[in-house]
Amino acid sequence: MIPIQACEFEEKDSEVIIHYYEKNPTFIEKIFFKKFLKIPQKVDLDKIGSLIWLNLDGKRNVDELINIVKNNFPNEENLENRVKLFITQLFKNKFIQLFRKT
Repeated sequence: MIPIQACEFEEKDSEVIIHYYEKNPTFIEKIFFKKFLKIPQKVDLDKIGSLIWLNLDGKRNVDELINIVKNNFPNEENLENRVKLFITQLFKNKFIQLFRKT
């Protein structure tokens, strides 16, 4: 699978902040919090998450991302599982899209 970014972001002090809008607000949110729905929400990523995010260019698959993280953080443990879990969370939250290489 090849992940690609689906949200805007900013880079600050070598870490990434993802900006996203609530895509499926509830009925109550639509009525009472209408003006807040136009304000982007933010998610701060740690160093590993930022490295992964910056390499989501639509060219690298998950295994290549795992290798990039292992090369940059050789002393960290369980990196393969962490990267896969992170990619899964990004996908579930619709921060990325996943494509199959054909």
